[in-house]
Amino acid sequence: MEKIELTLPGGKVQIDETKPLSFENYDQLLASTKKFAKKYENLVITEDTVKDGKSTKAEITKWIKAINSAKLEVKKAYYTPFENQAKELMAVLKVPEAELKEQLDLFEEKRKASKLEEVKGWVAEVAEASGVDPEKVEIKPNWLNKGFNRKKAIPEIMVEVQALQLIQAGCNLIEVEASRLGVNPLPYLRDFEDRYYMGAKPEDLIETMRNDASIKQEIEEEEKQRLEAQEALEKIQLKQVGPNEFVDHDGQIKHLKHEVTFTVKGNPEQVDNLANFIKTAQGLEVVSASKRKEVYEK
Repeated sequence: MEKIELTLPGGKVQIDETKPLSFENYDQLLASTKKFAKKYENLVITEDTVKDGKSTKAEITKWIKAINSAKLEVKKAYYTPFENQAKELMAVLKVPEAELKEQLDLFEEKRKASKLEEVKGWVAEVAEASGVDPEKVEIKPNWLNKGFNRKKAIPEIMVEVQALQLIQAGCNLIEVEASRLGVNPLPYLRDFEDRYYMGAKPEDLIETMRNDASIKQEIEEEEKQRLEAQEALEKIQLKQVGPNEFVDHDGQIKHLKHEVTFTVKGNPEQVDNLANFIKTAQGLEVVSASKRKEVYEK
């Protein structure tokens, strides 16, 4: 065992050496153990020898446990006192270490804050020249390192800015297709932005959007057909008993009404008069009304 020497506050310290522990007459013990083990190599146990086999195995297992137990006892006896001393020494030194670290961390935070402002300036310089919002450029942790200067920063910032340009171009394609399909683009835009760095392409999201729109259209068409069929069935089951009065199969009186949507255009006073007329017209019910849209014409 080589001598261990440490340099500590009190000077150089050597750890006491002890003679390595070993089994007495180990070589002879190892040889006899191997000879014993060899007797049982490739041993085939039969119905007649099961009892003897169990007995021999139990004895071997007992020896293994005894050796392991001795190993643990010796390890504990020799290692535990040294471990306790080492822990005590480290605990004493960790007090000033923690106090110094706390103060140094404050200076490091101040340095990083100053560095962050410097990096933001570099980011703004590159991003604005490329037509990209600087706020969208993610500040990488290594950009705040002491050795990270402008020469190193510009190429890395350019990579991020170019990626944002590609993302924006992809988003534009998705928005155009969403407008054509008449669907909400936001879920597809978020998905594209989240998965861009994992290899997502705008074409992938556009294909997904088209599939979703197709499925939605099929569902809406099926629902429309169902409602039309239901309406046709209800009409068949109605029996007219008077002007605009019908009786259904349950004997309930149904009154026929027409629902229609108009888009009208006029000056504010004309529209107000029409709205008042509709509201006051006998028997008319306003189901819904859209917001007014201002149109300026010659």
